Amino acid sequence: MEQEKLTAEQAAAKAGVKLKTWHAYVSRGQAPQPDGRMGRTPWWWASTVDEWIENRAGQGARTDLS
Repeated sequence: MEQEKLTAEQAAAKAGVKLKTWHAYVSRGQAPQPDGRMGRTPWWWASTVDEWIENRAGQGARTDLS
């Protein structure tokens, strides 16, 4: 069975954040880098986003302490 590829919009929706927030997280290294690109469009495996959601710091958690 082939894994599902998600666009940035789909990844943001799955993570429950706005697209602008998703892009900010990715650029700051707080969300996974794209698994690939189709032309200039980045995509993520659904499993990559699921794993990030399971392991991400809670809302309001400070990320500058580690």
